[in-house]
Amino acid sequence: MKYTAPPTQVVCENTRDKGHILAPIPPCWSGLLNAHREDPVTVSFAFLHERTSRRQGSRLIAVTIFGNATSWQIYANVYDTSGRSIKWVHGTLTFADANSFRIFAGQSDPSDPSHFMIPFESGGEKGTIEGWLQDDDVIKLQ
Repeated sequence: MKYTAPPTQVVCENTRDKGHILAPIPPCWSGLLNAHREDPVTVSFAFLHERTSRRQGSRLIAVTIFGNATSWQIYANVYDTSGRSIKWVHGTLTFADANSFRIFAGQSDPSDPSHFMIPFESGGEKGTIEGWLQDDDVIKLQ
């Protein structure tokens, strides 16, 4: 629950000349894919780390990106410390240029144990997907 990928690591990229590229999945994360029967060819982990809420305590947060040339989805899953899935949310990602973007490895906020950030670049602009583990075990994404 403590692994953090380097902030400069590209976890998902879509370019006009190369198409859709996923970063290799770290061995410590592959067990989670196998346990939930996710396809590593179409899934990219953007964030996998422990976050804490005031009411529920420690939770494992797994944020994955799924997509193809026209549609990109983000899923945020919450697991208890035994690995049992508690809740998940999903949404559609919209980029300035869907044919050219990079998503970087998400990072924990050292000043807020419930918060994490997933940086991205698209159309020459930088942005951040932010997430918070709320007290009801739901991930708020914006």
